Amino acid sequence: MRNLILAVSGLALGVTACSTSTSAPPLGAPPVAALSVTLPSATLLVGQSQLAAATPRDANGTPLSDRTISWRSSVPAIAGVDAAGTITAITPGTTVISASAEGVSGSAGLTVVAQPPVPVSSVSVSLSASSVVAGQSARATAVVRDAAGNSLSGRVVTWQSSNSGVATISAVGDISAIAAGTTAITATSEGKSGSATLTVTAPPPAPVASVSVTPASASVQVGGTQQYTAVTRDANGNVLTGRTVTWASNNPGVATVSGSGLATAVAAGSATITATSGGISGSAGITVTSSQTSTPVFSDDFESGNMSKWNESDPTVQQVVNDATLAHSGRYFLRLTYGINGADASWLNKYFAQGFTQLYVRYYVRFSSNFVGGTKLVALRGAPIGQPSGGVGRAGICPNGTDFFSSAVVNDFGDTYPTKMYSYWQDMWADSNGQCWGRYGPTPSTMPYISPMPDLAKGTWHKIEFALRMNSSASTSDGQQTLWVDGVKYGEWKGIRFGDPALLNLGVLTISGSGNTTQIQSVDYDDLILTTDYPSQSQP
Repeated sequence: MRNLILAVSGLALGVTACSTSTSAPPLGAPPVAALSVTLPSATLLVGQSQLAAATPRDANGTPLSDRTISWRSSVPAIAGVDAAGTITAITPGTTVISASAEGVSGSAGLTVVAQPPVPVSSVSVSLSASSVVAGQSARATAVVRDAAGNSLSGRVVTWQSSNSGVATISAVGDISAIAAGTTAITATSEGKSGSATLTVTAPPPAPVASVSVTPASASVQVGGTQQYTAVTRDANGNVLTGRTVTWASNNPGVATVSGSGLATAVAAGSATITATSGGISGSAGITVTSSQTSTPVFSDDFESGNMSKWNESDPTVQQVVNDATLAHSGRYFLRLTYGINGADASWLNKYFAQGFTQLYVRYYVRFSSNFVGGTKLVALRGAPIGQPSGGVGRAGICPNGTDFFSSAVVNDFGDTYPTKMYSYWQDMWADSNGQCWGRYGPTPSTMPYISPMPDLAKGTWHKIEFALRMNSSASTSDGQQTLWVDGVKYGEWKGIRFGDPALLNLGVLTISGSGNTTQIQSVDYDDLILTTDYPSQSQP
């Protein structure tokens, strides 16, 4: 056996090999005494290859050619080597590449390292849903690509929400929606970022399951008010806030209700106040009582069957009719007939010696279906105190403040203001002949009435209410009068100086049948009541 020295040049690893030749050298050639292995690089990347070189030498160190070289790798799974010495790196690790010739070997160490990762060129983000409701969740996914657009795996991705008050995101891309708004969901890998916009909407409000109204019932005098409140609740009985509530009255002639739940008593009777939210309703009752407190000073429902309560009447054109099917109530009602011999229906007068400074009259009236033209209905007349008859028969005369005043409810079908007040008062204006005729307003161009004003339906009973209050002193214009039709205020006239209240007062109630017609037509009256009230609202 011989000791041989193996020299490795370049990047080769020097080793000493001891061997006995297993093959004979060519005839006459010196045997291989040493063999060196040279690698172009002691390190390869996975997938790379290189050609190893083996140099056999004789005992004098002279390179020998034409010798057969065999190759092997100590760990072929890390790097393999073929018969020509071509090395292929397979997986990271270390191995020894050996060459042998004639029983003499040499080797060099090789390290295989993983390929460096391809740099990230772009990051794209997709969301499982671009819009979610607060309280819900979503999932964000990032795709990392190289410059060629190839998807890269195994890269570290970090996540961020630009507005964590709207939504948060975990390290693995799980999104939790917090509150309504928008936020950018961003993924970052190796300095490159991509994002997607997430919209968070408020959760839909819980549906209204019940509406309760308080108070459950109320009793209010005419002209008074009652505040109602509504509470909305869900199916679990939880109070819901911020819900829109609409209010309605099933009988606005008795009580109206505002958009805020404030009910106003209009006339005596009952009504239901309803609050509605989200299609669900709740209700409460309201009972309206009359604000009238004084005892009537006169009334006539004509159930006596005659006109005996009146100081003056005309049975030729006025009669009490006995027909319960036509009366407003009871069996009897008063009928005034126009057109008999081309005449009007005259009048009925009721005198009050003591007189009053304010009066309210309510009655029901019905026009025959063929009625045309106009007529006075009911009048309240002022006269010298203790001389009530002095207040009648004053047409064309201008009041001087000490002799009379008068105001009537008149109706004229087809007029702009069909049902209105017709007044004589101290400060009224005369016509070009110096005469005064009843006026419908404080000035020729001022009409204190609702507009548009509908005609009264013929053949139907209508409730007429009229209140008059005298001025408080001879020099004060604070008198007023108000007209209601079927519970609706048709007109209110204020600032009137009727006359001197120290000398005049209201002493006459008149049902008037004035009007010219050649056809037979009628007006019916029933359930008349006169009090000393001056109500602010329609009365029952």
